[in-house]
Amino acid sequence: MVYRRNPIPISQLLVVLALVMMLNIDLALCGPFRNDLQRVKPAAFYNDCSKRYLRIRGKEVTADADEKHKLYMITLTDSHGFLLFDPTANTFFCWKKAKKNVQLKLTARRNPKDLSMCTFEELPVNGASTKYVSMKNKSQMMLFRANGSQLLTRRGMTKRRCQPESFIQDKNHFNETAYESKDEFCRRMKRIKHKHKMADEIKNLCGITTPVQMRKRRM
Repeated sequence: MVYRRNPIPISQLLVVLALVMMLNIDLALCGPFRNDLQRVKPAAFYNDCSKRYLRIRGKEVTADADEKHKLYMITLTDSHGFLLFDPTANTFFCWKKAKKNVQLKLTARRNPKDLSMCTFEELPVNGASTKYVSMKNKSQMMLFRANGSQLLTRRGMTKRRCQPESFIQDKNHFNETAYESKDEFCRRMKRIKHKHKMADEIKNLCGITTPVQMRKRRM
């Protein structure tokens, strides 16, 4: 006896085909979108010497916050480099230009034009600790004293009971989604005056258009 399979109705085939197409479109659109959102992440940085958290107070970069202080880590490219932004002070962490062979001082910048002076790289120290160096010059690193002020010399570092360059990063404390982090950061960037002088990498990340770009689009 020969059994014949009942043919699948064309309507069901069309439904399955439509679902597959929708899934492919969703993956194509949402994949890069989600990756893009992950480029802005909240985190707190605990320094081993000061026993407090990194922040910008006024125009000074310090590690003297008693509570976990939220900063944004902003990845602009596929490299290991990232920017650090303090949403409370509304400013970036940047290295202050100085003479060669001198430990640079960290300072606050509201709208940095040269992002190479504000790009950091994370390197392991020991265990769960990390240190943060300049992407442009890896000999420059964040260093802090026990009182939370910046350490501008490496003399006597080996004799210290703490590690001025050592940080523990906490990414899980803040109840904030990737979308909320990026939205908050970009909302602040869009408020900056003279956006035409803003770094192109930040403009592209936040979809910021300058008056000149808008006029070109209309032409």
